[in-house]
Amino acid sequence: MCDHYWLETSYTKVCNRCGLETPFLTLSEWDAHSAPLSRNYDRQRRFQNKVDRLLGMHQGPQCGDPIWKYLETCPNLRCPSDIRNAIRRSSLTSKHYDCIRVFTDVFTTFRVQPKHDVHRLKKYLCDQFNTVHQLWAFSGQQGFFSYDFLLRKYVESTDSPLVVYLKPRTNKRRHTMYTKKLARLSQRENKRCYHNSVKSHSRCVSALALTLPSLRQLAWGRGGLAEDDPRIRNVGLLVNHVLGRLNTTEK
Repeated sequence: MCDHYWLETSYTKVCNRCGLETPFLTLSEWDAHSAPLSRNYDRQRRFQNKVDRLLGMHQGPQCGDPIWKYLETCPNLRCPSDIRNAIRRSSLTSKHYDCIRVFTDVFTTFRVQPKHDVHRLKKYLCDQFNTVHQLWAFSGQQGFFSYDFLLRKYVESTDSPLVVYLKPRTNKRRHTMYTKKLARLSQRENKRCYHNSVKSHSRCVSALALTLPSLRQLAWGRGGLAEDDPRIRNVGLLVNHVLGRLNTTEK
């Protein structure tokens, strides 16, 4: 009887002594394409999916999803608000509000023409979200923002007509809360940037205070100028003027 010495391939194991081969499937823990892998909730991916649906970069729900048959039975669908109201009245479990633009293109004649290149617009929207997400992650705050609030805010800042496909403001109190929360994050970041710039500026002033006065010595020692030469005096005036301006700016 063979004492098997197994060699593993990607899908079998083979004995290098007797040649016996048996199926052997394992889950790769290093290959990103070897699903299913355990992944945590990804806020950036969630927001990017919403952006893709808004910009028409997503095909919508699967063809077998019941929402397609439901919308086929809805009369008088003329614009995105009609689609949204029809979905709201339904008893469907998955209502796919993020796919309002896809449903509008399929079931109505309503169309808008984006003002910007959709790829650049996607990059802008995702960059804005990533900035806020990073500020929030280091702020210590518990609750995150509504994705619909952030997406609408960013789209409105570009003056894009695509805002018509987004969820309208329905809760003034919540909208005010998110606006104030976003303002606090921005103020926190501005203070941090100002603090870092002041520290960097102080180091710059210290370095100038040490190096600029040596210009007179450099002009005298290497330039062959006499100590009472007017050009030496001009260098001294320039040094004092620069240091005075930097100290005034720092204060």
